[in-house]
Amino acid sequence: MSLRSAALASLLVLIPTAARGDVTITLSNRTFTSLEFLAGIDYTQFNISGRLTGITVGLTLTASDAGSLTSPEADDFAFLVHKDPLSQDGAGALQLGGSFIDYSATKLLWLNGDSQVIGTQLTGTISLTTDILFNEDESKNGKLWVGYGYDDFGTSSSGTWDGTLILHGLTAVPISGTPVPEGSTWSAAGLLVLGSWWTYRRRNGRNHGK
Repeated sequence: MSLRSAALASLLVLIPTAARGDVTITLSNRTFTSLEFLAGIDYTQFNISGRLTGITVGLTLTASDAGSLTSPEADDFAFLVHKDPLSQDGAGALQLGGSFIDYSATKLLWLNGDSQVIGTQLTGTISLTTDILFNEDESKNGKLWVGYGYDDFGTSSSGTWDGTLILHGLTAVPISGTPVPEGSTWSAAGLLVLGSWWTYRRRNGRNHGK
């Protein structure tokens, strides 16, 4: 496994709603290549606190390198809670989605989205049987990551997703220590959070499947 690159990405939109204790990550037609992940928030500016109780997804596969056997399906989109997505060590706190990758002992599947057809949607709410605790210290459970969780055998496949992930039970806390005001919602025009691209590719190919 090798580190392919580490560079700044374009912007994700973070919309925390403190009254409900939810954090929403919005992707605006974000394109990922195989095994490419983006930090869900800017960890130089914010920490995450609370208990992750579930994830509501509303994403659409809007583009891909269609026609290839390794083209992404909508449910190849992956959400991770992990210290370091450069390592498929099975030690992460949660892996939701993705195909034939092993980031976590707790691996869950999306409720739908098993298709390469452009326009296929990922929808629904995944409730966790065991909450994941965040106490503003990612050293225990890790950070939030989103990306294309599929190894394409080096064929440079890519997929584009548009929509939102709502992380229930979490709050974004500025590192200054000032909590997000209760009931506030930061709109797309109000706050843009710069994430970090972390990409890697396994040296060896793998078989297709879920």
